Amino acid sequence: MARSLSIVVVSYGTVPRATSYDFTVANPGGGNTKTTAGTFTKPNATQGTWTYQIHGLYQVSTGNVWIGQPFTGTVVC
Repeated sequence: MARSLSIVVVSYGTVPRATSYDFTVANPGGGNTKTTAGTFTKPNATQGTWTYQIHGLYQVSTGNVWIGQPFTGTVVC
Protein backbone atom coordinates (compact mmCIF):
# COMPACT_ATOMS: atom_id res chain seq x y z
CA MET A 1 0.00 0.00 0.00
CA ALA A 2 1.41 3.41 -0.99
CA ARG A 3 1.76 6.01 1.72
CA SER A 4 1.61 9.74 1.21
CA LEU A 5 3.39 12.14 3.57
CA SER A 6 2.97 15.91 3.91
CA ILE A 7 4.72 18.13 6.45
CA VAL A 8 3.69 21.78 6.49
CA VAL A 9 5.24 24.42 8.75
CA VAL A 10 2.60 27.03 9.54
CA SER A 11 4.20 28.76 12.49
CA TYR A 12 7.53 28.88 14.29
CA GLY A 13 9.20 31.13 16.84
CA THR A 14 11.08 34.24 15.83
CA VAL A 15 14.85 33.94 15.64
CA PRO A 16 16.55 37.26 16.43
CA ARG A 17 18.22 38.76 13.32
CA ALA A 18 17.20 35.84 11.06
CA THR A 19 16.81 37.00 7.48
CA SER A 20 15.48 33.63 6.24
CA TYR A 21 14.76 30.06 7.33
CA ASP A 22 15.48 26.64 5.90
CA PHE A 23 13.51 23.43 6.30
CA THR A 24 15.16 20.01 5.95
CA VAL A 25 13.44 16.60 5.95
CA ALA A 26 15.38 13.32 6.39
CA ASN A 27 13.78 10.09 5.23
CA PRO A 28 14.10 6.80 7.16
CA GLY A 29 16.28 5.20 4.46
CA GLY A 30 18.80 8.06 4.43
CA GLY A 31 18.96 11.20 2.38
CA ASN A 32 17.79 14.75 3.01
CA THR A 33 15.56 17.18 1.16
CA LYS A 34 16.08 20.90 1.85
CA THR A 35 13.53 23.60 1.06
CA THR A 36 12.88 27.19 2.04
CA ALA A 37 9.15 26.92 1.38
CA GLY A 38 8.13 25.22 4.67
CA THR A 39 6.23 22.50 2.82
CA PHE A 40 7.31 18.92 2.05
CA THR A 41 5.15 16.38 0.19
CA LYS A 42 6.14 12.83 -0.74
CA PRO A 43 3.46 10.85 -2.66
CA ASN A 44 5.15 7.43 -2.18
CA ALA A 45 6.74 7.81 1.24
CA THR A 46 8.94 5.15 2.82
CA GLN A 47 7.45 3.64 5.96
CA GLY A 48 9.27 4.65 9.13
CA THR A 49 10.25 7.70 11.17
CA TRP A 50 10.94 10.90 9.24
CA THR A 51 12.87 13.74 10.93
CA TYR A 52 12.56 17.43 10.09
CA GLN A 53 14.55 20.50 11.13
CA ILE A 54 13.95 24.23 10.84
CA HIS A 55 16.93 26.63 11.12
CA GLY A 56 17.00 30.41 11.31
CA LEU A 57 19.59 31.89 8.93
CA TYR A 58 21.34 35.26 9.15
CA GLN A 59 23.35 36.38 6.13
CA VAL A 60 26.26 38.47 7.38
CA SER A 61 27.77 39.00 3.94
CA THR A 62 27.96 37.15 0.62
CA GLY A 63 29.00 33.58 1.41
CA ASN A 64 28.92 34.15 5.18
CA VAL A 65 25.68 32.82 6.70
CA TRP A 66 25.07 32.23 10.40
CA ILE A 67 22.91 29.11 11.03
CA GLY A 68 20.96 28.94 14.29
CA GLN A 69 20.22 25.90 16.42
CA PRO A 70 17.56 23.67 14.81
CA PHE A 71 14.01 23.05 15.91
CA THR A 72 13.66 19.28 15.33
CA GLY A 73 10.58 17.10 15.07
CA THR A 74 9.59 13.63 13.90
CA VAL A 75 6.71 12.12 11.95
CA VAL A 76 5.93 8.39 11.76
CA CYS A 77 4.59 7.20 8.42
